[in-house]
Amino acid sequence: MVMRRRMAYSVICQTLDHQAHLWAFVNNFRLFGLLALGGTPLIFLFKRIEREPARSGSALTAPMAAKW
Repeated sequence: MVMRRRMAYSVICQTLDHQAHLWAFVNNFRLFGLLALGGTPLIFLFKRIEREPARSGSALTAPMAAKW
């Protein structure tokens, strides 16, 4: 009788542990989803970098100037 009770408690403990791990995964998934959605508007706060036109006399920018 004692052995069956221990086995039953063991099954209940394993099931509860499995459910807790699954619920923790769901909570983390929701958190990262909300962080991604909340961080998306930050893109519009960044300033766009303007490029300077390449100088044709420079040795480093000559190959790039030919492509433009």
